Amino acid sequence: MINNDINIKEYDTLALVCDYQNDNGVPISLDNVTVTADIQSTVGQLIEPLNVRKMLETGRFALLRDASRLSFGQYRIDILFTSDITGRRVASETFNINVHRAVTSPRG
Repeated sequence: MINNDINIKEYDTLALVCDYQNDNGVPISLDNVTVTADIQSTVGQLIEPLNVRKMLETGRFALLRDASRLSFGQYRIDILFTSDITGRRVASETFNINVHRAVTSPRG
């Protein structure tokens, strides 16, 4: 369950570490599961797919964004888990990424 919106500044790197768990909070293996996630504007325009990196810990993965900057505003993300064996799909709740204006911009 997603508890809160995520707040970042416009030049921050977007990297989210997530845990895939059952309703009792027990991690679920991501073996034979494809994980995908997209970031989109609040009006439904696809910004880009996020890169997914599975980690060694059971059920843990990271969502990473390659592009250098998100403009200030609000975006939406959800995560789709698809069984490579059965094709069964489970989606997370949709959560918001709030990008705030930065006072200081990168130099160099």
